[in-house]
Amino acid sequence: LYPLSLPVILGCDLSGVVVKAGPKTEFSPGDHIFGRQSLDRIRELNGTYAEYCAIDGKEAALKPEDTSFEEAAAVPWSGLTALAALTKAGGI
Repeated sequence: LYPLSLPVILGCDLSGVVVKAGPKTEFSPGDHIFGRQSLDRIRELNGTYAEYCAIDGKEAALKPEDTSFEEAAAVPWSGLTALAALTKAGGI
């Protein structure tokens, strides 16, 4: 198991609207994004099961316009899991 100190907010996947962006990111306030929170960031800053969360811009992308926030939030970790299965177990 991954060591976490309580109390902690869990959650890895996210989608939402950028409220504030740092100077070294491609995102601006109002952008619709989706992404994931790394396990190290969950330990340091908490996860994504919250109204607001701080993430590394490298872990996010602009949400496609024809995708709902719910659909976009379902992609990051499940997509990485599928990719790992295909590359490691499937040899693709």
